[in-house]
Formats: sequence, C-alpha cells, structure tokens
Amino acid sequence: GEEAKPTYEPRSAKELTALENMVRSALGVDQGRGDKFEISSLPFENSFEVEPEAEPLPVATIYNYLPFIKYGLLLVAALLAYLLLLRPLLRGLQETVRVATPMKTVGQLEAEMAGGEGYKALPSSAMDLGKRLREQAISQKAPYAQIIKSWLREG
Repeated sequence: GEEAKPTYEPRSAKELTALENMVRSALGVDQGRGDKFEISSLPFENSFEVEPEAEPLPVATIYNYLPFIKYGLLLVAALLAYLLLLRPLLRGLQETVRVATPMKTVGQLEAEMAGGEGYKALPSSAMDLGKRLREQAISQKAPYAQIIKSWLREG
C-alpha cells in the first residue's frame, strides 16, 4: 500500500514539564546562579523529500565509452611501438652481416699500385734519400734547414 507520511503531534505541557525537571536535575541547573533552561516542542525538518534527479550531462556519457577508448589507445601505442622500434630492429637483423675485410698494409697497397705481387715498401731512390737524411741529421754535419732544402731540390 501507500506509505503513511509522519505527522507532527506537539507534546503535552505535562510531558514537557517532566522532561524539563529531569534535564534540570541531570545538569545541575541552579537558578540562584542565574542558570536558565527551557524546553519547547518543535517539529523536525523533513529533508528527506525526494528531489528529481538531474539529467546526466553529455560529458558523463563519455564514461560509458572509457573501456573502448582505453583499448583503442593501447592499440595505437602498440602500433607505434612496432613501427618505431620493432620494425627497424628486425630490418637490421635481417640484413646480411657484412664481413669486414682486414685493412691492407701500406706495402700491400703499393704493390697493388705497382702491379706487382711482392712486398715493396718504397722505391729505392726514396729509400736512399731517407737514409741520407737520417745520416746527416744524426751526424749533424748540416743544419736541418739545409737538409730539407736539399731534399726538396732532389725530390
């Protein structure tokens, strides 16, 4: 059935006097000190009345789509990780590893330029010039500037 609404019934004067005497004795109210105490009968406010619910804001409807948005963002992050990280890494691993050929010595390079197979460090004239320069510098017969000038004239 229908719910009965509570109604207000004021307390009788006899009941209010009994309550007032009981509270006065509990608190130790003394009229000689000027204590004052009064009880009255008033109804309680009824704030439990049903208020109409407000319509949900359009922003609140976004919460219905949050799981889809979350998984969409995870998919985009996975796609970016693949394109920016994994794909270049896999390409690098799939390329054939180039075996580095050892560097050739100066003698091997000169031999290739001369067309010969043997090891030939320097031509004999350059070797002789280097020996002469070294010997003159060691014996200090000529100053270094003159040694370099003579080397430039011959070369």
